Amino acid sequence: MRQGDLSGTLVARYQPDRQHSINDVQINTGDPNKESDWKPAGMFSGGKATLGGLIRLLPQPNPSG
Repeated sequence: MRQGDLSGTLVARYQPDRQHSINDVQINTGDPNKESDWKPAGMFSGGKATLGGLIRLLPQPNPSG
């Protein structure tokens, strides 16, 4: 994985089981052991997934300290 060219993006490279396949990529927003915490990130091919909108997933600071 590496930081993407745009703010809030990352690029993940992977080796698919089959060449020329379409792969469903998911991200986890909490506990990886809880199925409900996995969210779809998109469908990608070519062993490369560019994921955006990741800034929204960061915990927000607590204004009360």
